[in-house]
Amino acid sequence: MELSRRTGVPKSTVYRTVPKLKKAESVDRKIGSGKQCQIKANNARSLASLAINNPRSSERKLTCKCNKRRGLSFSHEAVRIEMKRRGFTRKVARKIPMLTQTHKAYRVDWAKSNRCRDWEKAIFSDEMSIWLAGGRVYVRCKGDSKPVKPSTKHSPKLNVWGVFSARGTFPIKVFRENLTGDFTVTFCTNV
Repeated sequence: MELSRRTGVPKSTVYRTVPKLKKAESVDRKIGSGKQCQIKANNARSLASLAINNPRSSERKLTCKCNKRRGLSFSHEAVRIEMKRRGFTRKVARKIPMLTQTHKAYRVDWAKSNRCRDWEKAIFSDEMSIWLAGGRVYVRCKGDSKPVKPSTKHSPKLNVWGVFSARGTFPIKVFRENLTGDFTVTFCTNV
């Protein structure tokens, strides 16, 4: 075909497009000509409710719960597409800082009052807790909402404690107990 040769467009595209243009139709793909959505309206509402009540569940877990509850067999990909269509996204829950403005002011005051201290007589210690439960949590939410990550009050943890001074360092201690004054004295006298 002459038009195909002039424009460099494949013949199959020209044969498909020219009749559409003669009928004054759009050359765009017809809406609804693709694969139909598996999830019908009542199941989609149930799925949305499930997602709202279980914001930390992945698409795979939501799919399993929905399929089990309603006796269906949706794929997790269909569920992901439906969640996206309904405006749900997955975001990392932001951490809420533990220091308030008052705490920060106390720290600045302490630093100012200890500028002239003899640091040869001081030791520094720090404890770090490694929480055995938790980690990065993705939360399903709608729009621009900013989810938070609630945590249990007493989840299991390992503590790591280290001490140093102008004279050197102490060995690092790993333990499960809470760091108390008595524990600190016991540790420092056993070094």
